[in-house]
Amino acid sequence: MALWQRLLPVLLLLAATTTTWLAGVHADEYTPFPSPFCSSDNFTAGSTYQFNVYKLVELLGQGATLNGGFFNTSYGFGHDQVFGLLMCYADYSWDKCVRCLDAAVSWVGPGCPYSRSASVNYDRCLIRYSNQPFFGAADQLDLATWVERSYDYTFDADDAARMSDARWALVGNLTEQAAVSPLRFAYNSSSYMDSKSNSLEMYALAQCRWDLVHDECTKCLGYLRDQLATNLPNDTAGYLLGYCCYIRYNITGPMEIIAQPSPPLLPPAG
Repeated sequence: MALWQRLLPVLLLLAATTTTWLAGVHADEYTPFPSPFCSSDNFTAGSTYQFNVYKLVELLGQGATLNGGFFNTSYGFGHDQVFGLLMCYADYSWDKCVRCLDAAVSWVGPGCPYSRSASVNYDRCLIRYSNQPFFGAADQLDLATWVERSYDYTFDADDAARMSDARWALVGNLTEQAAVSPLRFAYNSSSYMDSKSNSLEMYALAQCRWDLVHDECTKCLGYLRDQLATNLPNDTAGYLLGYCCYIRYNITGPMEIIAQPSPPLLPPAG
């Protein structure tokens, strides 16, 4: 029997114990959004694929922390190869990003037991893994329907139309910028006048997974942009969040954007 096969029960027990502890640490603040995607195609407990999933998740957690909040890779070979990615959303602090990465890693296992493919969104990060390669493609667009709403400002009909026009234009510009950004992200604001001649500031961000190519990022954000009028017709703040891209906007003030910590200073030579 190969060494990894003899060690597999121990590794799985250790992973389960670590998962339970991490879930307890972050359960209150970092809870997955409802209805994560869990495939009905399952693997067997103690299988090579299960070992590869746990190994992949370990690599994702380490890689995303060292790579500014995003990492994608695969682990294993043939039918047991598993592909995955882990990514933070940009509108939170770096500390919150790292804590969400920990929570997402701890979710794998109890979140979708034995599923060969799984996707879950948190408010601050995303984790996906699959037995099929998915890097570079904007798939699962039909799942991009989580909506958060806020009613901090009362519109009349003219206000709603002006807000919608300002939002449409700003998100359109951000889509173009995000698609060509190495981080697949753009954030900006624009001013507009309401029906009472009050000057309002619209803030918005657009973000794709880093692995998406230009056209796929544009397609995904374009899909979400089209959904704004239907899902958030008169809302002063809200977001649409999928497994490939993300749009958020508000007229209530600037957003908190990730600022990565500075690298440690090297000790003086000598």
